[in-house]
Amino acid sequence: MYKNISIKIKKSLQELVIHKTLLEDISQYMQTGNKPESGGLLFAEFKLPKIIVKKASFPNKSDYQCRYEFRPDQERQQKIINLNYKKGLHYIGEWHTHPENIPTPSILDITSMKETFIKSKHELNFFLLLIIGNKISNDMFWIGMQNATNTINLLKRKTDIIYFCSFI
Repeated sequence: MYKNISIKIKKSLQELVIHKTLLEDISQYMQTGNKPESGGLLFAEFKLPKIIVKKASFPNKSDYQCRYEFRPDQERQQKIINLNYKKGLHYIGEWHTHPENIPTPSILDITSMKETFIKSKHELNFFLLLIIGNKISNDMFWIGMQNATNTINLLKRKTDIIYFCSFI
């Protein structure tokens, strides 16, 4: 049903690859009907120039979930980050759902990712933010990069064409 998503990051000469199995797994949480917002962490393996997003964490009953909000259990998340790091997978960002056909990040999404980027100990140029809409279509994902100052949308909307982006 899904294909791997591959995005070339022009200035860094890197390629971001998101595995189709990960997309299938997180798509199970689409906010259809009265489902609450869900989310989790994203983990990647670095095989430079490729950054391969291979794994995600999923909601837990210790997280707060309602229709328009998802607040994860941060202690649990840190344990998941540490465990995956020992397995060679690096925390690279977060995913969550939105109750809209064509998702876009809210001000809270952007602010939260900026704060996470600033507060986290890492050597990355960006964190990844992936938002899932509630209708299966070419536009069901919003994928972007976030650092301390910039939000960069990685996918061109309304088409299957992926365009080149650069760090600002």
